[in-house]
Amino acid sequence: ANFLRLGAGARAVGMGEAFTGLSNDVSGMNWNPSGLSNLKLAEVSFMRLSYVEEISYNYIAAAVPLADMGTIGVSYIGMNSGDIDRTTADAAGEITNTGNKFAFTASAITVSYSNKLNNFMEGNEIIDAIAVGLNFKKLGDSETADNTEDSGIAFDAGGLYKTPVEGLTAGLVFQNLGPAMSQSAASLPMTIKLGGLYEVIPTEDQ
Repeated sequence: ANFLRLGAGARAVGMGEAFTGLSNDVSGMNWNPSGLSNLKLAEVSFMRLSYVEEISYNYIAAAVPLADMGTIGVSYIGMNSGDIDRTTADAAGEITNTGNKFAFTASAITVSYSNKLNNFMEGNEIIDAIAVGLNFKKLGDSETADNTEDSGIAFDAGGLYKTPVEGLTAGLVFQNLGPAMSQSAASLPMTIKLGGLYEVIPTEDQ
């Protein structure tokens, strides 16, 4: 499930993936799901990356704000290695191309929810400034050399806090929390990110 380390969304990737505290569009569900609470209108995002050796990486996401009920979103990430030559090695280390090929594919389907904290409880200066978000991910991968398949689940949880300092927002997210993959027992690439945004010229809420 290491493909989960790859970024999604051209805007965030173009900013060096420094999006934890800025998350404010549909691609934010991949960086900090609490940022979906900033959406005023429905958004859709597409991205395709072509790596070396025919490796492809595709991303599509959509999110819809539901007023005080919060914002819901869904995304799909798919990676395909393309055809890879299958080789063997003898005792002397001599590598031979068998003439056969195999491929590796991986995918993640994510369902997201985000809302302002004051829609759940009585507000005050702190509660009114906090947004929270959750992701549920269904993971899968397959490899055709040995016809193996693997699956798993993961969760993300994040928050955004608009500090009393005008223009300053702090973000915190826990990503890829969950058990190991079901067949390979491979661990998920769990991460914790802390980030911030300071707007030199503050803008209105998006």
